[in-house]
Amino acid sequence: MTPKLVERMAKSGRPPPAAAIVAPSAVRSAFGPRPIALEAGGANIGAGPSAPAPAPSPAPSPAPPTARVASWDFRNSGATDPDNCCPHCPIALGVGVGTGFQNGMELAATIANHRGTVFYDIKRQMQFDVCSRTNGVWSVIAGGSGPDDSHNDDECLTPSGASDVIYVEDRPGFVNPGTPNPGETDLVVKATFTESVEITDVMGTRTDPTTFDWHSITWLTDTGGAWTVDAAQSEIEPGSMTIAPPP
Repeated sequence: MTPKLVERMAKSGRPPPAAAIVAPSAVRSAFGPRPIALEAGGANIGAGPSAPAPAPSPAPSPAPPTARVASWDFRNSGATDPDNCCPHCPIALGVGVGTGFQNGMELAATIANHRGTVFYDIKRQMQFDVCSRTNGVWSVIAGGSGPDDSHNDDECLTPSGASDVIYVEDRPGFVNPGTPNPGETDLVVKATFTESVEITDVMGTRTDPTTFDWHSITWLTDTGGAWTVDAAQSEIEPGSMTIAPPP
């Protein structure tokens, strides 16, 4: 039955026979699916959902923070820290230690961002002179400048403690000054030092810019034909000093 006939029968109050009512699904099955194409950004909406966009690539992991020297701690009294593993330690610190004609100090460098794959070496530059007063006249008998790091026996380079600390000690002065020469009354060594830390990691080796300056004066006086330390004029302290002989 045609749609028009169904319409006339409906107007006359006569219900159309059930066979005359064509369900939409029957129309679709008779002609097949008819997708509707709507332009939306070039996508055929009627043809089904578009493929999801690929997930963004994960951001690269940030590089670990660079190991660096956070601070220096200078000590010139008592003894070296128990955590200082240097082969020479423990040693006494202050004026007139060691052989009796040396001054002792310890430096502790706190390392920030330490990791097990990072290694350290403490380097030292120095300038010094040795002066003698004979018959009232001062003269320079030795001196020089340059690196002072021929070995690591004065260093503890494995970070220890909660703060990751490495250590270095030094005892400038006279190991064996001998006895005064005729007319010689004073023997003095002055030295100034700069400490730095070389840091080696996967990026290579670099020198940390945070350095530390310190100085030492060991002053010996002839006392009855033997040298003794003049503690009033000797010192080992933080800070650089100018080496300008004579004393």
